[in-house]
Amino acid sequence: MSQGGDLIANNNNIKQIQINGTITARTVRLLNEQGVQLGVVPIEEARNLALVDNLDLVRIGGSSDVPVCKIMNYGKYCFECDKKKKKTRQRQKSLSVIKEIRLSVNIGIGDLATKANKVKEFVDSGNKVKVSVKLKGRENSRPDIGRNVLLKFMSMCSEFAAGVGDIVIESRHVVCFLVKKNQIEASDQFLLKADVMSDLPANDPVDSIQEQKNDLGESDLNNPEIIS
Repeated sequence: MSQGGDLIANNNNIKQIQINGTITARTVRLLNEQGVQLGVVPIEEARNLALVDNLDLVRIGGSSDVPVCKIMNYGKYCFECDKKKKKTRQRQKSLSVIKEIRLSVNIGIGDLATKANKVKEFVDSGNKVKVSVKLKGRENSRPDIGRNVLLKFMSMCSEFAAGVGDIVIESRHVVCFLVKKNQIEASDQFLLKADVMSDLPANDPVDSIQEQKNDLGESDLNNPEIIS
């Protein structure tokens, strides 16, 4: 059972929560621990009902003349609120982190498989993944080539990740975003075919080496508009 009043933060403002002896009204509209209304009762009766069960009388609303009060374990209530806030902050933090995987038009199956494993690691940690294909020279007039590479890569990741939003062109890159498969509704996922990898080149040694050196980069970005 708590004593006196507690200060809690609400929308960056501090407000006084009245409990037990700090409630000054003569009568209160009372709710029991289960939320059942017990009607308007004198303040002393309300305090005694809370005291009998070793609980607290907490003002939760109403007018200053006849406030609404509830019998509860205030300490437990605060603990549960803090726990929910921490979970919310952790969820927001994980959703604000975007990792990046870079591909090229000529990347081979072996290198794609390596990067697909990296995507799995990222999404299993709760991160979104930005996947981009860089277009060079004449490739810029054929963005569909980059789109096909992304679709093939997304097919490799389809057991554990799903695409969200649209495949888009950003400057000289074709881009998509991936999240953990169970994070979004099925209706929002890309519909991928299992055989889209059939025409992928076996490997490109020069491109593979360059990809492994430079393109398996991780960068934390903030982009609140990535999910449509």
